[in-house]
Amino acid sequence: PMVSIPNVVGLRVPKAVSVLRRDGFVVQINQVGPFNVVFSESPTGQAPKGSTITLTTGFPRPFG
Repeated sequence: PMVSIPNVVGLRVPKAVSVLRRDGFVVQINQVGPFNVVFSESPTGQAPKGSTITLTTGFPRPFG
């Protein structure tokens, strides 16, 4: 079954991981900077329970 993926952008990594694991997702971290804040997640929307959600972390907000 498809499950809604919580939006964890802006959360600190431990909290984001906890939220996603609680909802049945596997979490992969892509650390690209010095801060412990999620600034991107993929996929978004819905995914099957047990899917891997990739969190990009390291900056307090996206650049650009």
